[in-house]
Amino acid sequence: MYIGIDFNTKTMRATVLNKDTAIGAENFFEIRNMLAFANNEMFIGEEALSRFLTEKKASIYNLDQIVDFNGLIINKKQVSVAKCLSILFDNLLEKIDTNIDKSKIDYICISIPYDKFSFWKDSIHKAFSLIDIKKIRVMSQPAAFFSQSDIDYFHRNIIKRNIEKKDNILINEWKREYEIESSYLFISISKQNSNISLVNYLESILDIIGTQYTDVFSENYINDLTLKYFLSEINNNFSDCNTEDKKIIFRIKQAIDELFEMSANQHYQLSLPYVLFKDGSYKTIEIDIAIVNLHKFLEEALKKLLNVIEVLAHNVQISHKKSIYQNIILIGSPFIENYLNEKLKETFSESQIICGSQKSLAIGALDWCKILTGERTDFLALEVMPFSLVGRLQQGKFIEFLSKDTTIPSYKEHNFILDKRLKFAEIHLGSKEGENIQNLNVWRIEVNGEQSFKIAVSIDFNGIKLEAFSKNGVKLSVKQSDTFSFNGIGFEVGIKGKNLREYILNQFNYLDAVIKSEELTIIDPTDQFYSWLSWGRSEKALNYLGEKLKLKNLPDIELSSSEIFAERGVAGFLKDKKISISKRFKDDPHGFGYVLAHELAHYILIHEEGILLDDEQENEILTEIFVVYKGMGKLFLNGFETKGASEFTDSRGYLDKEIIKYIHEIYFEKFNIDRNEYQKLLTKDGQKMLE
Repeated sequence: MYIGIDFNTKTMRATVLNKDTAIGAENFFEIRNMLAFANNEMFIGEEALSRFLTEKKASIYNLDQIVDFNGLIINKKQVSVAKCLSILFDNLLEKIDTNIDKSKIDYICISIPYDKFSFWKDSIHKAFSLIDIKKIRVMSQPAAFFSQSDIDYFHRNIIKRNIEKKDNILINEWKREYEIESSYLFISISKQNSNISLVNYLESILDIIGTQYTDVFSENYINDLTLKYFLSEINNNFSDCNTEDKKIIFRIKQAIDELFEMSANQHYQLSLPYVLFKDGSYKTIEIDIAIVNLHKFLEEALKKLLNVIEVLAHNVQISHKKSIYQNIILIGSPFIENYLNEKLKETFSESQIICGSQKSLAIGALDWCKILTGERTDFLALEVMPFSLVGRLQQGKFIEFLSKDTTIPSYKEHNFILDKRLKFAEIHLGSKEGENIQNLNVWRIEVNGEQSFKIAVSIDFNGIKLEAFSKNGVKLSVKQSDTFSFNGIGFEVGIKGKNLREYILNQFNYLDAVIKSEELTIIDPTDQFYSWLSWGRSEKALNYLGEKLKLKNLPDIELSSSEIFAERGVAGFLKDKKISISKRFKDDPHGFGYVLAHELAHYILIHEEGILLDDEQENEILTEIFVVYKGMGKLFLNGFETKGASEFTDSRGYLDKEIIKYIHEIYFEKFNIDRNEYQKLLTKDGQKMLE
């Protein structure tokens, strides 16, 4: 069985091919990427929407929100993006066949836009692994579109039309010119981004030679403006309607999604039964929306969207020295396609404009399955990385391994020199688009005192691979880190490309929602507290924290000289209900306090509050934020940069000092804390952290 999926954050569409039965363009399976929670149960897709609208105490999330809010609140637990995706993909498979035999799935291919390509590609792979499906391939939209089995017929018709327009030169000469250079501008307007790819297609070979994307203007931006227009129309006709009700807003947004999926040329009938009014009654809202008036309202925004496309098209041409392209393929909602189609004809007067569809992407993804299994041998797609791949060692400069638009698969090596005293090297791999760097992962290399070593990075359709070799060519042990690290990166990376302020604020809001604190606690680390730590009396220090935090139970604690700290590159860890911290921290009481606060935060979250995130990277970051939230932030500030840190890693913890400072700034703002008062009992280094 082959399954092709067109993926975006609003919906997924799939089509399937069985050995006995072909389900093609007229039989598509679709699911809303939406989860709702009501009465401690989770609901998916259309049922999620129905439950949210009918249950009194219900919450609903789409994939955009899941990414932005870093998971969902379910009985004091969060579900990772990958887990949410796995639930949605599993539901989509059930729509195809309620008793689907996953062992009989030969391949699943998924088409995604280039924006956030690295993030979604990784998340999709993780999601399918959670439902025991390994044979998947994630591809770009252009690769999916041009892999349709009838693409050659489509291509020849385009060439024929272009030739018919050229009556002032010899047809044969012009045809030869087209056969040599037949380029397309592939434009995709997704929920969050505008994407453009410059591609060459000739004789079943697709060469993607340039990519550009931006989140300045997207379908979401147009949707938000349309919501304002709909609300103004409702207020003009029904002034007593309670348009502040969240469920009403959500229903209007669903109506807008419906409008955008229609090819409405003149009018759209907005019909919302059982709408809550300010007097507590429920009425039906019916308004005739004139599309021409809506276009006028959106005119400036749509012009800006067109301008964004022009700029991206210009950039992708300039960067690849292309002066012309003959054809433009546009993928987007029918509403946006209707507007852009005519405007693009005016802007790119020499080009043919072809509007594709999400169905064509799902069909193309399905045909990719045949390519991967060898059933089709007539198509080759030269995919590219839509970003630069960069890396750096701790505190070092970024090195570009692979440049943007490098054809996949690709391979690059780079030589590094380290302090020979180090047993481990940590390299951060990230993707770079313009000046923005998004961290992908952290790799730990066992160098064992090797001063010179080589790193080899390769990327293919299955992901990124990193290998390391000594000066003599001996392969070194490399492990992809189980935890996320920000050592020395901070704002340059951000957290998985998210808006840092919103991310941190959402974490505080999440903790507020699941941990009901009656009063704000701020622990002042006294000289007595640090004396206990320097004497090795960790139980006394732990009891002090437990009393201040009003904890019902406390973990056990031990000071150990185990080699496990150096092997893992950690200063402490929590196993079951016991905290272990290196004995070396007796000589660094401020650093000791930092480590104790982090491990105690783990204990409280896991054993007292039942919070353990699916994603270990995110779990560590939430724990760091929880330390500040719980009132132990002064321990972090005093112990962040102390001599004990260098024993294990060149920087303390999982977040760098700039982010720790930023967390405190949001903490002060959210809980109305006086910064000057907070600085009492901070060391000079601790005070500098807040400057």
